[in-house]
Amino acid sequence: MDRCAWIGAKWRQECRRQSRRTCRAIRPCASSTGRAPFGLLLECDGVLIDTHKDGHRVAFNSAFSEMGLDCSNWSPSVYHDLLRCGDGSAEGLLRAFFDTIGWPTMLATADREPFVNRLHAAKRKHLAEMVQSGSIPLRKGAAELVREALEAGAKVGIIAGTCSTPEERIADAALAALGPGMAERLNVYVLGESMVADEDKTSAPGQELSLERQFANAQAKVKEDEASAFILSLQADTEASVPLGIDPAMLLAAKRGKAGLSAAFLAACLATMDLPLRRCAAVAANNSVLQAAQSAGILAAAVPPALSAQGTFNNADAKFDGFGPGGGVTWRRLEAMLAKAIGEQ
Repeated sequence: MDRCAWIGAKWRQECRRQSRRTCRAIRPCASSTGRAPFGLLLECDGVLIDTHKDGHRVAFNSAFSEMGLDCSNWSPSVYHDLLRCGDGSAEGLLRAFFDTIGWPTMLATADREPFVNRLHAAKRKHLAEMVQSGSIPLRKGAAELVREALEAGAKVGIIAGTCSTPEERIADAALAALGPGMAERLNVYVLGESMVADEDKTSAPGQELSLERQFANAQAKVKEDEASAFILSLQADTEASVPLGIDPAMLLAAKRGKAGLSAAFLAACLATMDLPLRRCAAVAANNSVLQAAQSAGILAAAVPPALSAQGTFNNADAKFDGFGPGGGVTWRRLEAMLAKAIGEQ
């Protein structure tokens, strides 16, 4: 059994024991200060794992090698340029690349699209193998941030699927790399995947649901019962008030995977963690997550990947150049920023 499957099996066992409420194993201990705990939301793609550089790019290069295209090898800088030139899809990246360097000479124009599709299929296969083998690394210092937050009594959640699909199981790879000691104490929220349990949609015989789906199903009843009430009472809670109203209908759409990342989606996540928005920090690598966090009144901290370090992050309350002492993000720094913002210093 690979590491991801082992983590998933342990998680599913715990979820069955606590199916009526959020899994007890993910509830962190009380804050050592005696105050209400703070929260930390981490973007999986980009923050915990540099999904593009260490995941998708490597899988593309393996696909090139498999198909005998040894002259096609994307360095991190080349891949970063292609991300800006393509249409946002894997096929678009491949078309942009071959339009630039030239298509294989023996390939007829009519065969280009099937050629791109074969390459993409090979890339998906190699990415799946990387996830199963645990060969996609965490960013340096990311595990230490999670450990520091948990040891301080913070509640920690992961936002998955911002630049990957649930089927690619990037969150599974991150949880496996963190290890069961930390993974069992985390909440996982999947963007773009239904977060509402559906008893009529079960996995086929012999086919297990993904880790993200298992966790989402375990939390479904909590979300249905608590999220709307949380939003309706949001403005009445002086500590958690935000400068805009959030329509419960919009929240429901986000929960069902129809509205994408939004302030409402993040509010629904925090509803299951029993956290006021102003007591939570979100650490992200792209502006869409940061914008949603700021719109919801959540402290937004940018930790961009190396190739995006010079980018503009107008939606961030703070920007760090990585993890750890020096110019990096630490839980102590985030905790101090949260305490200052709500007057607990």
